[in-house]
Amino acid sequence: MKYGFKDLVDITKLQELTDELYLATSIPSAVVSISGEVLTGSGWQRICTDFHRQHPQIEKECIESDTKIRKKLNEGESFVTYKCPRGLVDASSPIIIAGEHVANVFSGQVFTNTPDEKTEQFFRDQAQKYGFDEIEYIKAFKEIPVFSKDRLKAVLSFLSRLSIMIADMGLKRIHELESMDALLESEEKYRFLVETTDDLIWSIDTDGVHTYTNKSIERLLGYTVDESNGISFFQLMHPDDKAVIWQVLQESVEQNKGWSNLIIRWIHKDGSILYLESSGSPIFDAGNNLIGFNGIDRDITERKQAEEVLQKVHENLEKSVAERTKNLIQEIEDRKQAEDALRASEMRFRAYFEQGMIGMVVSSTKKGIIEVNDIACDMFGYSREELSTLNWVELTHPDDLEANVVQFNRAMADEIDNYTLEKRFLRKDGHTIHTMISVSVVRNADRTVDYLLSIMQDISERKLAVDALVQSLAEKDILLQELQHRVKNNLQIISSLIDTTKGLDDNRDTFEFARNLSSKIEAMSLVHSQLYSRKHLSFVRINKYIYQLYDNIFRLYFQTGKKINVEFNIEDIRLPLKIAVPLGLVLNEIISNIFKHAFTQQDSGEISISFKKIDSNKIQLQISDNGPGISDDIDIKKPTSTGMMLITGIILEQLDGTLQILKDNGTTIKIELVIPEE
Repeated sequence: MKYGFKDLVDITKLQELTDELYLATSIPSAVVSISGEVLTGSGWQRICTDFHRQHPQIEKECIESDTKIRKKLNEGESFVTYKCPRGLVDASSPIIIAGEHVANVFSGQVFTNTPDEKTEQFFRDQAQKYGFDEIEYIKAFKEIPVFSKDRLKAVLSFLSRLSIMIADMGLKRIHELESMDALLESEEKYRFLVETTDDLIWSIDTDGVHTYTNKSIERLLGYTVDESNGISFFQLMHPDDKAVIWQVLQESVEQNKGWSNLIIRWIHKDGSILYLESSGSPIFDAGNNLIGFNGIDRDITERKQAEEVLQKVHENLEKSVAERTKNLIQEIEDRKQAEDALRASEMRFRAYFEQGMIGMVVSSTKKGIIEVNDIACDMFGYSREELSTLNWVELTHPDDLEANVVQFNRAMADEIDNYTLEKRFLRKDGHTIHTMISVSVVRNADRTVDYLLSIMQDISERKLAVDALVQSLAEKDILLQELQHRVKNNLQIISSLIDTTKGLDDNRDTFEFARNLSSKIEAMSLVHSQLYSRKHLSFVRINKYIYQLYDNIFRLYFQTGKKINVEFNIEDIRLPLKIAVPLGLVLNEIISNIFKHAFTQQDSGEISISFKKIDSNKIQLQISDNGPGISDDIDIKKPTSTGMMLITGIILEQLDGTLQILKDNGTTIKIELVIPEE
């Protein structure tokens, strides 16, 4: 078994259950792993723990008792009792999970008959013999419970079933988690395959404009993904093919259909001509309206090479068929000789084999198909009679044959007894199905292979779902990048218009208003600039943002002749967009106010900006200056200025944070926020 008893069971909870059982019923118990580790113990008798196990001579007898019990359990006995030299009875039963002996449950140090005066005198003699405190020893003796043998057996049966039930629950949960991990791993694998395949995978709208291409376009046509997306594929096409392909596209749009095996000539970026075989399928929105096409293009040269490989495989298959036909006659003779011996065992597993919910195939050492169930027949599209004349090599997709043969040869060489792999089969109707197959090897007494049992699950729909997921992710990434780009551009346009306004009006108030507004817009634009330049569009690295924001404000408000020194203490923290934008406005307002008001009466100044984590999901922003200090009239609970209302509104109300203003040797503003877990 892959997991031990401790992996499957919450030992602490099991201990609590056996403790409660002891308190309610006086039933002592213990669970011991197959290696001898005591996992739980409840109500173990004091006469053993405090006296017998503490005396070297008696302890040897106790260890001998444990050893004899474990030996009988390991030999397959389901209920073992043992009476020690002092007349105390121990009993044990094995805990069997998934057919494997993983632990033992004990109940013991009990009498099976009510002790009489003679028995008590025997224990008084034992106290004298081994130097025990007779009063305490006899008190412990009288605590020993009395159980009949039948009751002791029933107790062990209950404890064993309880342990098995808890362990089975743990085993099922582990299997569920492993299945989920396997599914996630599969999804990641197929996303990786789309991005790394040699074939050109693309999406276009109904006008032929690329909305997605994978990285293969650079290898095949010399264009990067950014260069190809957003342009019509007719721009990359050979001029002599444009009219024909335009007609195909129009027919596909009118009839809501795709195309396949369409040969198109493309112009490489270096001017050379490349032939690709193209296949496309329509894309519909939620209203069943055609919105474009998905497709895949393959270099014909690679296809020609693949066809040559397939031809060789076909020739090998023909030889294999001839060889198998010859061997099949011998297999039939061998099968007849073994038929009587197999008949009895066949009846036992026939019902499971036929009524199973997944495909099952029994195959020979010559790769022939001996038996299949109805599910496997449905998967392959063949009847039982037809499959009995085939072998799994003929049904396997040529591209998956080599990996299967490698594992089969290892099994035949007695290197492995089972293997699992993902492979494709060819149905009778010519379609390909994707399966997950597990093969178990059944061996004879001399370790030669008798036959192989294959269990198959059709995963074709899951693979289609993975392909659809990959396409959907690609389309959403493109849409999100375009949205961020447009937001950044619109903010830059607004900022430029405000800068123009500053130059058209000589009024000082108008100039200050325009400069403040421009600074705020620039703070928001910086966030989107960082998002658009990064692969991840959901968060901003705040350290780079603060440096850029300070440089922008410094250039906007710098006063000739002033010497301003700034000290940064900023950790590399990622902030989600919904926090980064409003926090950027607050930073802009605070730093701008420092430049406008803190150093009007000074030729030099000091600014300190600190940004750090103070807990796993809590951040602290602290900005200080050594100016004359903020006015005592300012109250963050009742702000009167526009700037302070902006700061308190964002920090206290929008972001649900805390705000402190300290007025010692200048001004310090301290902000603390809770950020959500990523």
